[in-house]
Amino acid sequence: MRISYLVLLVTLSVLMGCKSQKNGSNKVVTGKATDIQWTKVTYGTYSAIEEENQQIIQTTADWEELWQAIHANTTPQPEIISVDFSTQMLIACFRGHCSSGGHGIGLEKISFDQGLLTTKMVYTAPGANCISTMALTQPYLIVAIDKVDVTDTKFESTVRRRDCDD
Repeated sequence: MRISYLVLLVTLSVLMGCKSQKNGSNKVVTGKATDIQWTKVTYGTYSAIEEENQQIIQTTADWEELWQAIHANTTPQPEIISVDFSTQMLIACFRGHCSSGGHGIGLEKISFDQGLLTTKMVYTAPGANCISTMALTQPYLIVAIDKVDVTDTKFESTVRRRDCDD
């Protein structure tokens, strides 16, 4: 009987000594990222933004400024797409200046983990045997996600060349 109490005491001590790591909201931190669903807002091949960049848009003012920058070379500018920033935020991905047609941009995954929003992009490019226009292009993609409390962002990109062999 004394051994049973000793085993019980040791077991309780071990269990009470183990703590779950918690964040400020008293939720257990698992360290596992949550995949985020997105909706395509707009995309295109031609933009006045010629540098590769990615950004998070959380206000109407920032969205209006970005919209004007995208369409700075377009007359008349298209009407801005409406976004409800009380429930949504935007992720804008710009491929930058490309020396020919056939380039594109897509998303592979968006995830969120303890304030870190990670966006994995895929840049597509024409392969050696592809026929493409000689037009200068600036592919872009803008998606909407449900609003999350972002404290940091991480953007990762890979390039995939299309095989155009006959």
